[in-house]
Amino acid sequence: MLIPAFTLDLKHPILKGLTAVGKFDGKHPALTCGTSAGKIFFHSPNEKDPKDRVRILNINRKISALACGALNPNQDKDILLVGAQTTLLAYDVLDNRDLFFKDAPDGVNAIVVGVFAGIEKPLATCASLR
Repeated sequence: MLIPAFTLDLKHPILKGLTAVGKFDGKHPALTCGTSAGKIFFHSPNEKDPKDRVRILNINRKISALACGALNPNQDKDILLVGAQTTLLAYDVLDNRDLFFKDAPDGVNAIVVGVFAGIEKPLATCASLR
């Protein structure tokens, strides 16, 4: 029988396929999930203050894709990428600020972050799967 290590009551259901783990401080993993209410939930179990372990970011859009990755080769921390029906948002979780916001008329349903063959710097590749 499995015993849960912890439980969380989010008050909002997590959407299927909208979960990721990012090291937003460059060291500690944090669980990131998209909710049905257009919000993003962060659980950072390594925060010293229990009040800081759970945070909510209100996107106010229907979230369709979620990914985390290190986009800046000069920094160790991950960036959160949020796809929606007509936009892409890059968000710095640690500094609580938008890095960029792009229109995506066809929507963003898939995001992959990483280093690709033949390209030196990390990329975020986004797609609409209609």
